[in-house]
Amino acid sequence: MKNRYSKGAHVSKARFLEVIRFFAADLPALTATELSGLNYRTVHRIYSLMRERLVELTLEEMYQARIDTDPQGILSLKQRYLY
Repeated sequence: MKNRYSKGAHVSKARFLEVIRFFAADLPALTATELSGLNYRTVHRIYSLMRERLVELTLEEMYQARIDTDPQGILSLKQRYLY
């Protein structure tokens, strides 16, 4: 089965998604390694890629929040982040 989530990965789709679930559950990479049966380097690489992607999405969202304005030209940061 081809893994459409990670190009060139030698990890099955099921195992990859399992590691993502461990990441979402906030399990350390070493624990995820033991539970999934994958190599530590593989799990650590997946965790690192997930962290990088989260930073990208957060920065993108922050950038969009800064340029979003209401009809009066006031930034909508107050509506998004303070309430």
